[in-house]
Amino acid sequence: MISRASARRPRRRNSLGQAATTRPACEGRHLHPSTPTYNRVVTMSEFHEMGPRGLADVVPQGAAVYVSIDVDVLDLSLVPGCVSAEPNGMTYAELRDTLKAIAEHARVIGFDFVEVNPQLDVGTGVTSYLGAHTVIEFLGHICDQPYWAARRDAFLVRRRARLAEQPAPSV
Repeated sequence: MISRASARRPRRRNSLGQAATTRPACEGRHLHPSTPTYNRVVTMSEFHEMGPRGLADVVPQGAAVYVSIDVDVLDLSLVPGCVSAEPNGMTYAELRDTLKAIAEHARVIGFDFVEVNPQLDVGTGVTSYLGAHTVIEFLGHICDQPYWAARRDAFLVRRRARLAEQPAPSV
């Protein structure tokens, strides 16, 4: 899910693969009437047509967004440590490419990763592993955004200046 944060407009919400919209027979049938105005639900069929870049384009270029990653967006076979996963979910590559496209297209101001149940993830720990891998990879893409790169560079300049001002240690 991508939420667009704005001080001037009501919050808009874009959701991908909400529970029960992953099955072709159910796509779109249970959606709330507010969907056309404030919520955009992208079903898995739509996602497969538009792809990761197309999903990122749903959000205006450079908009401040909060991304909530629910592990059940991944296919049931990939996430045994999730109670609400369904068939026909995303592959790991689709999720990775979508998060990268979002980070390149919008300004990510925060994100969360939810729905991993370690008690169900026994034996292999694959759900926890995919979760950790997704978070680290997405953080890397966020840190490459121009906004964050400029902040990092400014911090390094200030740090070098502070270090240069300190007196040399006496021996």
